[in-house]
Order: sequence, then structure tokens, then C-alpha cells
Amino acid sequence: MRKKLSEIAFHRMKPVVGFNEETGEVREYKSLIDVKKDGFHPVHVSECCRKLKGFKSHKGFKWVFKEEYINNIFKEVQ
Repeated sequence: MRKKLSEIAFHRMKPVVGFNEETGEVREYKSLIDVKKDGFHPVHVSECCRKLKGFKSHKGFKWVFKEEYINNIFKEVQ
């Protein structure tokens, strides 16, 4: 059976988290596309999440995939 494109896209979505070290603000999004709602550029956020050379932050926020963010929180608690 063939899957619809929307079903495939849903399963490929990776939640992302942005945090601003100066203000302590944390923003969470269901996918890279959702960051556009708040004026962030999905490609730049993706580059930060994938830790490409030279990309650490975008518009004052450091970006990581949610899975990495959660893993780091658990490490700090232990």
C-alpha cells in the first residue's frame, strides 16, 4: 500500500528547541517548518541543529533537535 506524502512528511518531522542564553527563553517547535511562524529561517535552524561548521546560533538562539535537548537536561540532573 502506498503512503500519502503527508504521512511520510509527518514521520520525518524532527522537533527542534531554540534557547536564548541571555534571556533564558526557550522555544519549542514540532518541525523546522514551524520556526517560520516566529520569523526564524528553517535552513539556518537546521544548520545549527546539524552543527555544521560556522553555524552555532540564529537570531540570538542556539538550536538543537529536541532529542538532544532532553538528553542534555537529563545529564545535568544526574
